[in-house]
Amino acid sequence: MKRSILACLAGLLTWIVVVTVINRVLRLSLPNYTAAEQALQFTLGMKWARLLMAIVTSLVAGAVTGWISPSSRWAPR
Repeated sequence: MKRSILACLAGLLTWIVVVTVINRVLRLSLPNYTAAEQALQFTLGMKWARLLMAIVTSLVAGAVTGWISPSSRWAPR
């Protein structure tokens, strides 16, 4: 049970770190991204980048969670 809780917390921490890093890269690489982010007025390219960010972040966090907590065990209820 402790391992499942640790895996969940590690996955959450990984998600936060990865999304922060990717968001910083987007701010530096896409022109006007910071202004668009504040007003939520994204271009189509920005929307695709944000979607890709969500996909990559979720996959990495899931991989870390699965690596810490073995997949052959079920989390206790």
